[in-house]
Amino acid sequence: MMILDNGEQVFLWLGSKCSEVEVKLAYKSALVYIQHLRAKEPERPRKLFLTLKGKESRRFTKCFHAWSFHKKPPE
Repeated sequence: MMILDNGEQVFLWLGSKCSEVEVKLAYKSALVYIQHLRAKEPERPRKLFLTLKGKESRRFTKCFHAWSFHKKPPE
């Protein structure tokens, strides 16, 4: 699991082997993080996006300059 904040959006990335408990805790952590940001920077609200391994959106992958689907490690 990973929480990524690119300054405009917050992504919660989930790997393929995350348990249900881990997903729930990660989601709650991301919500707390966003609430903290809203209190600290109310003029810059951020939305939370769920991202799953292997189904990453272009919005997510463009945060990584070296991202390439040709370089994906084998499953």
